[in-house]
Amino acid sequence: MNFLTEIRQLSARVVLGGLEYEVKRGRLLKHFVLQAIALRPEPDRVVEYVAEASELTRVRVECASFSEVLSAYQTLTELNRLHGVFPFMSHSHRRGPLDYEGRSLSTIVHLIASSYGWTRDQIFNLIPEEAFFYVLEILLERHEERDFQYNLSQVGYGRDGKKMPFPRLAWVWSERSSQSRREFFKITEDEARERGIIPMGLVITELGRN
Repeated sequence: MNFLTEIRQLSARVVLGGLEYEVKRGRLLKHFVLQAIALRPEPDRVVEYVAEASELTRVRVECASFSEVLSAYQTLTELNRLHGVFPFMSHSHRRGPLDYEGRSLSTIVHLIASSYGWTRDQIFNLIPEEAFFYVLEILLERHEERDFQYNLSQVGYGRDGKKMPFPRLAWVWSERSSQSRREFFKITEDEARERGIIPMGLVITELGRN
């Protein structure tokens, strides 16, 4: 947990109106608020972002010089930058009649609360990366449970009588490019044995295909 501990303690110093302020990195709720502000088309989003991230009043930020606000914005966006790649975030639900603003945050709170019994305030106080790690584990565990139950059931058989595999998580397998998949199947028998892997299916050896 050293990685999360270091991120949790991150802070930055900004100068506004000639005064220096130490700003702590935002937690989960703040992360989504800042993300929404950064995506707005309004030109004054920079001032609003700095005010929200620094927890200063908008009036105080507006009293600072343009160079101070711009420098603070750059510093604070870097401070609140997300560390790590979370593929499930890029494969969110499709927009539809049930969608609403802030649903991503609501989904995260629901998953963690229903799995761990934590309150909304406890979840909001997590750093974004920690919350996303928990969500990742929850989604994987739930998928494995569904996969296990599916394999024990009498459903999922094709017309040929063979059991069809349980659908895989799209955001797990889409991260593998077609090139990486080709490289996976190019592994030789000797390489597989060196890595402690038991070859299955088509095996390519130095002499050809077996």
